[in-house]
Amino acid sequence: LLDGEDVFNSIAVTADDAADVAEVRDRIVQTLPAGVEARTGAEVAEESQDAIEQALGFFNTFLLVFAAVALFVGIFLILNTFSILVAQRTQEMALFRALGAGRRQVTRSVLVEAAAVGLVGSTIGLLLGLGVAQLLTLAFALFGLDLGGAGLVLRPRTVLVAYAVGIVVTLVAAYVPARRAARVPPVAGMRDDVVIP
Repeated sequence: LLDGEDVFNSIAVTADDAADVAEVRDRIVQTLPAGVEARTGAEVAEESQDAIEQALGFFNTFLLVFAAVALFVGIFLILNTFSILVAQRTQEMALFRALGAGRRQVTRSVLVEAAAVGLVGSTIGLLLGLGVAQLLTLAFALFGLDLGGAGLVLRPRTVLVAYAVGIVVTLVAAYVPARRAARVPPVAGMRDDVVIP
């Protein structure tokens, strides 16, 4: 098989739908010289899948580390954003307190706002994630790495985790500014210079 210059390192054989694949493989093995093997399509696919999973292992680790860093940075951004919002709305919070709103009600109002922001942010993040996944699939296809052509799979678990992480992280990050908003004294609504304790 390999004595000439123009040689092949693999040959694909297509069997009829009614043929037994294992039997066809065994018949081919009998005609092959030593050192050459015959494998079924399922065996080749399994080996290819193992090789792809091993090659993408580093990529998955990189994405998880990137996600953790992004989450950490996101918490600080949300914390700073809500701190600024609470500082800008000090007189509004003081007016709520002057009208009879308790500290828990003020805290709850800021947290409800944070939950709404988390819901919108999670939706945008999920859609952007799907877009990036589609772009990665196209990029892999350009480099000749076939991912099966099955398309993207969006599982309910993925959607639930995206919303749970987005909303919970936003609520946790907004809790400190919400508690600070609850400490605004009612008299602060009548003053121009207010320092939140």
